[in-house]
Amino acid sequence: MDEKERPRLLTVVIWLIKALAAGALALILLSVVVTGYEFTGTHIDNPEGYTDYKWNPYQYKGTMTEGFSWLSMDQNGFNNGYPAADAVDILLMGSSHMEAVNIPPDKNVGYLLNERLEKEAGLYTYNIGVSGHTLYHCAKNMEAAVDTYHPSVVAVETSTVELDTTAMEKVLAGSYPKLKSYDSGLLYQIQRIPSIKWLYKQAGDLSFPAAASAAPPAPSWDKDRVAYAAALDGLLAQMKAAADRSGADLILFYHPTLRLNADGSASVDTPAEALALFASLCEENGVVFLDMTADFLENYRLAHTLPHGFSNTPVGTGHLNETGHALVADRLCGAIAALKGQVSS
Repeated sequence: MDEKERPRLLTVVIWLIKALAAGALALILLSVVVTGYEFTGTHIDNPEGYTDYKWNPYQYKGTMTEGFSWLSMDQNGFNNGYPAADAVDILLMGSSHMEAVNIPPDKNVGYLLNERLEKEAGLYTYNIGVSGHTLYHCAKNMEAAVDTYHPSVVAVETSTVELDTTAMEKVLAGSYPKLKSYDSGLLYQIQRIPSIKWLYKQAGDLSFPAAASAAPPAPSWDKDRVAYAAALDGLLAQMKAAADRSGADLILFYHPTLRLNADGSASVDTPAEALALFASLCEENGVVFLDMTADFLENYRLAHTLPHGFSNTPVGTGHLNETGHALVADRLCGAIAALKGQVSS
C-alpha cells in the first residue's frame, strides 16, 4: 500500500469506529427511554393452544402512550398480579382489553374479581386475556383453555356484538387463522432490543408484532341475516359445548364505547337488531350475556366518567380504563353470585 494512502485508510477506519460507537450509544440511550415510554416486550407461541401466543415469562411492559402503567407478566406470560391459587375457578378470556397493560395491575378485572370472590368465597380468577384475541380467537381456543384450567366459570370479553359470518364459519370449520409469533431467529432477537423494536414498529410494519396489530374482520350481520344468525348460533353453541367439558358456566360480557353528544349526554351506536340477536342466541344456548351499555351510561350520568380512554388519548376512545374495569368487575361479581349463590352481590 502506498505510504500516502495509509493515513487516509486509517482516517476512514477511525471514522467507521466512531460512527458505529455513536450508533450503538444512540440505541442504548433510546432503549432506556423506550423501556419506560412504550415497550411491549416479546411474545412466544403457545403450544398448548388455549391462546394463540403468550408473553415471555415475567415479561416487563411499560406504556405512557395510552394510559400510564409499568408491570410484569406472570410465570405463564399473562397479566395476573394477584397471588396465585392452586386451582382456577373463574377463567377470564379476551383481548387487549383484558390484558390490560394500560392500567396498574391491581386495577384490572381479574385482580378486582379476586379481591372480592377469592376473599369472600374462595373463588380464584385467572386471566389469560391477550392482545389481538377477539371473540373468534377465544371461541377457537376455548376447548383447550377449559382442558388446561378446568374452571367452573368461563368469562369471555367482547368489544362488539357485530360479527362477520365468514370468520365465524371458519371458527366452526376449524380453519380460523392463528396469530403468528416470532419466537426464534432474527425477528425474535430484534424484539428483545427495546429501541430496535420501537423503531421497527414506527416504520409501519404491521406484522411486527402481528397479534397486536391484527384487525378483526368487518362486521356482516346486516348482509345476510339468515346465514349470519346460523353462524352466530353455531359459534355460541360451540363455545358452550367447550365450557361444558368442565361443567363450567359460560359468561360473555360486552363493553361498548360511549359516544359523547353535543348536549353533553352519552349514547352508544350499537345497532339494536344486532344486539338483540346476540342476546337472544346467547339465551337459547344457555350462555349468560352481560351487556355493559346500561352500566356505562348510568355511570356517566352520575359520575361523568367514561369507561374507555385515558388522559393521554382522545376522549373516550381506546382500551378500557380503570373506571371501565371496575364497572365490568362489579357486574361480573353479580352474575357469578347469581350462578354460584355464594357471593354477596
